[in-house]
Amino acid sequence: MYASEATGNYVEAERSLDSYLFIVENEKKALAKSHQHNRVLTDKDLAGDVDSDDIILQTMAAGVRLLVKYRGKGKKALDLASNMEHDAKSWDDKNPQVLSSVYHSLGIANSLWSMQSILLFLIY
Repeated sequence: MYASEATGNYVEAERSLDSYLFIVENEKKALAKSHQHNRVLTDKDLAGDVDSDDIILQTMAAGVRLLVKYRGKGKKALDLASNMEHDAKSWDDKNPQVLSSVYHSLGIANSLWSMQSILLFLIY
């Protein structure tokens, strides 16, 4: 996503973000399912490239920025920011830098969506 954004290919960057979020969501579901069955996970069970919660949240924040700044997709950005806030709370993330990114993303997504929704209201 970062490379596509840096080269100005914002459509491809958004697709990369969607793919990343899909993979992360499935990883988290698999981990939750294994914990639910009281199965102890070994290093062999975990993929070597599973990102930490902080990295996942920072990537989601960069995705919200991409959606707001370059794609103008307020509703999608707001949905992603809301999911990010929920994840930060459920993962009990205490890193102040990550939490500031989460709430900044929530603010910019709300800002864009409020401007877009008022325009829709005025048109109709």
